[in-house]
Amino acid sequence: MIAIIGTLIALLLPAVQAAREAARRMQCSNHLKQVGIAVHNFHDTMDGIVPTAVRTNGATCYIILFPYLEQTAMYEVFASKRNNLGDELDNEFWGYTGAAETRRLTESEIDSLFSIPCWRCPTRRAPSGKDGIFVGTYGSTTGAYSCNGPRGDYSMVMACYPQEIADALWGGTIQVNPHFFAGQLQNPYTIEAMDYCRSTMRPPLYKVPGNYSTWSPRDNFARVLDGTSNTVIFGEKHIHQNNFRKWQGQSEGFTAPNGYAQDAGYSHAPDGVLTGGDIWTSHTFLIYDVLIPLARNSSDRETSVGTMAGFGSWHPGICNFLFVDGSVHALRNTTPTGTVADKKTLLILADCMDGGVLNLD
Repeated sequence: MIAIIGTLIALLLPAVQAAREAARRMQCSNHLKQVGIAVHNFHDTMDGIVPTAVRTNGATCYIILFPYLEQTAMYEVFASKRNNLGDELDNEFWGYTGAAETRRLTESEIDSLFSIPCWRCPTRRAPSGKDGIFVGTYGSTTGAYSCNGPRGDYSMVMACYPQEIADALWGGTIQVNPHFFAGQLQNPYTIEAMDYCRSTMRPPLYKVPGNYSTWSPRDNFARVLDGTSNTVIFGEKHIHQNNFRKWQGQSEGFTAPNGYAQDAGYSHAPDGVLTGGDIWTSHTFLIYDVLIPLARNSSDRETSVGTMAGFGSWHPGICNFLFVDGSVHALRNTTPTGTVADKKTLLILADCMDGGVLNLD
């Protein structure tokens, strides 16, 4: 009898595990749908697309969207202590004792920040808990601000490349992104980098040059020439299982493989956010002339090219993406990134103005 019960349990266990994973995958998809609703509510309220980040070493879209994810109180903490998000989210802000108490996060505010589940995939991590690194607790007092803050499993999709690369990819003349500068200060983002950015999201405009607190959205949905149902805006970022909950300071001798920052926080935005995807807050399918496919599983690409900025899920066989229209699609992890000759690729989904459309059926 005991042997029979053991056999039945062995037969049922895979089905139970599959059912649990199916539930987690659905919850992950729902998280991205919540983000999609937030993107649209932001657009309706602010008359524009949520910016990638207010400034270098500053608040990214993940924080800017807080009020539209029922996290207004947490957003106000950031805005009040960082001059309407205009100041850096530096080590003092994250808890270093050199800052005035009113200018840094308190322990209770840190606990509240970690109670926000919508940026976390349930297959990878629990919806709450201190899954992150803080100055004075786990991190260091160096300028590696990306080590601070909670972890995140979703990344904005960036597609940045010069006109000549776009011409080679899509063939012939394409509609060049118009200028939206109007004499505004663009540092640390150059005009060239702004023109190269062909994904939906871009950095903001500044109403007062040099004053980052005067940020405002740069574009509206009219920028998405391919249609909002044909363009991705967020996706599950690839995190190798050996890089989970790690950053460079936890590596032996303060050195690390290419993927060391895969599981960094979502509050750091270096200039690289516009140069093809950066290892902290944005990912991409193309870095310079290197095409990056979806990761096949959690053990794919630990140190190879594209590790730092690729997309990939821990759900078997698929990777969830949020489209600009608010829908979520699970793309097969075998979806080809493509070549110049093969234009039916992930790049078509990332570039909001290439004229290409993918059949997702």
